Amino acid sequence: MNRREIILGGAALAACSPEAQSQAPVAPFPMRRGVNLGNALEAPNEGDWGYRIELPHLDAIHDAGFDGIRLPVRWDAHAGSTPPYAFGGDFWRRIDEIVEHALGLGLMVQLDMHHYERLISEPARQRDRFLGMWSGIAHHFRGAPAGLMLEPFNEPNGSNWGNGALVALQRDVVEVIRDRGGADRLIVLGPGNWQNIDALRGWRPPEGENIAVSVHYYEPHAFTHQNAEWMGADAPNFGREWGTGEDRTQVREHLMSAVDWGARRGYAIQLGEFGVNGALAIQQRAQWTRTVREICEANGMAWCVWDFAGAFPIWDRDTGTFIPLMRDALFAGYRPRGPPAPARPPETKGGAARGPGGAPPGLPAQPPPGPGRTGLVIEHLLVALGAAFGLRDDVGSEFVAGERGRDAARIEIVFGDEGAECA
Repeated sequence: MNRREIILGGAALAACSPEAQSQAPVAPFPMRRGVNLGNALEAPNEGDWGYRIELPHLDAIHDAGFDGIRLPVRWDAHAGSTPPYAFGGDFWRRIDEIVEHALGLGLMVQLDMHHYERLISEPARQRDRFLGMWSGIAHHFRGAPAGLMLEPFNEPNGSNWGNGALVALQRDVVEVIRDRGGADRLIVLGPGNWQNIDALRGWRPPEGENIAVSVHYYEPHAFTHQNAEWMGADAPNFGREWGTGEDRTQVREHLMSAVDWGARRGYAIQLGEFGVNGALAIQQRAQWTRTVREICEANGMAWCVWDFAGAFPIWDRDTGTFIPLMRDALFAGYRPRGPPAPARPPETKGGAARGPGGAPPGLPAQPPPGPGRTGLVIEHLLVALGAAFGLRDDVGSEFVAGERGRDAARIEIVFGDEGAECA
């Protein structure tokens, strides 16, 4: 048995100890009220599924009282097929535009790798590409504010993704992100079986600080996906209205099992997706959504509704406003906040969030100078040239929060351990 096996064995024993299973206080997931910007960048190309993210949408999200967004992205559709698996400059500019605008509003951003279907079906063949993409993503955002969180693998599912295989890959990607993006970035992980709450049994994320857990909830599936257009003839039919006392009890029991799991194991936990598709009556959608939201809030569980303006909408694209009943389902009794103001969050440990140097998971009061438009063009041109000549991982771009209109630009070209900076 080598030293690594001894260490891992000891960690496993410690995780099973009574102390590890205690009801110790856990710092909460830092983004409390989020919304998924689904059906946009998770499509093969943004707009293919009918929705493109507009920056004023982020303003409306902030003004409504949300404190963050989850940004699902189909990264693999825009990455090279061979090392260094680089992304195109136009793609990076689009991601940066959205992330920077959201962070500038004081919104947190949960950046997610979505719909990597080839990884689901061909894990051995796609492993290096998956880790290579996350090496590039983590390096690009290594200087971003602590309000940016990374979620490497959305909804692992299928026979290839038992707990052993999943945890092994999650351990590897956490190491890559830590190596390339820093030790303090919050990483969000979830169990198998589509991140189902029941899949928490038998799964545990890799050990380490700044790791949080996210699960998804669409139960009863026959209700939330009833008459779903994209499912065609396979769309289920719930057969009745939802909302009996027994219906609500079932939802509460499911959600409480996730809350209890996080408390016992010392992880901040989030309901990262929940929603009812738009084919159902709006009153039914709102009733289920409010029930889930209220249970989460009553028990200290963060939530992130699916989705903003896609197939499970809370936003009316025709009127350019929130759907009133869905807005009320999410914010009844909540007073929308004013302009963003930096807060001073607590120092946390274990599986909870902690920003660089103990800083809050949010935007600094005075963000550092950011790249101007000219600087961004040069930056992404260098990335493309580096990829074309096989220099990466020797050539990398970096996200720097700030005003995009400034003339200052920061471009970093890394050769081994040396760097050059241009401003």
